[in-house]
Amino acid sequence: MPASFLAPQMNYGLVIFLYDPLKLLFESANVLMARLNPSIFNAWNPDYQVE
Repeated sequence: MPASFLAPQMNYGLVIFLYDPLKLLFESANVLMARLNPSIFNAWNPDYQVE
């Protein structure tokens, strides 16, 4: 699941591969990606925090 995001101070690319041995459902993967992106954004942009 590659993704690219634009940050206020810099451009960054984010690539995350999600795997489940039984079945990776879209809903659970989507929620995980939605929670990871703001966390990574906040770590790389301490002056521009999002919730």
